Amino acid sequence: MIVPANKTKTTFQEMAGFSFVVLRDIGIWQQIIEDNIPNTKFIYQDEVDDFNKIRRYSSLPYFTINITHLTREKQVHNRRLEMPITDETAQIDFYLAYLKTNKSQFKKEIAAIQTAWENLK
Repeated sequence: MIVPANKTKTTFQEMAGFSFVVLRDIGIWQQIIEDNIPNTKFIYQDEVDDFNKIRRYSSLPYFTINITHLTREKQVHNRRLEMPITDETAQIDFYLAYLKTNKSQFKKEIAAIQTAWENLK
């Protein structure tokens, strides 16, 4: 996918016609991308290791969500750009639910998520 140097965001329509490597088990996102990106080849990978090798060593674009900044390794491939998809259907709210009695168990994770969300704004 070749993008202009000054491009910082994209839409599903602008991604039409390209091939993407995609992890198979992406839940609701699979239907969203298939419904919203026409004439596109999705190369689904069942294994996380295979997916990670392909995304590291190929130029195929792939999808990620902003919460993965907390857990995934930093992208080493210098030619890659991260671009938010601006379509409304690409924006989904997620909620974290836990028992108050378990709050101390999740304190570190909750703080990391809150910090990450603040940094994304």
